[in-house]
Amino acid sequence: MQETSRIYKATSEFWDCFNNLPDAVQKRAKRKFELFKRNPRHPSLEFEKLDIGSWRVKIGDGYRA
Repeated sequence: MQETSRIYKATSEFWDCFNNLPDAVQKRAKRKFELFKRNPRHPSLEFEKLDIGSWRVKIGDGYRA
């Protein structure tokens, strides 16, 4: 079986911010990430391309990753 390469990465700054989020938001973000790993094109992820060559995904009202 061929292993697929990862298409995601996060900075240490991201993890610092993530760890300061409320528990409920962290759980939502983890569920979105699991969905992303299963189906990166799932419409509920609501991806938005950023000018800096990165992407942003909606986690919930007021939260983006």
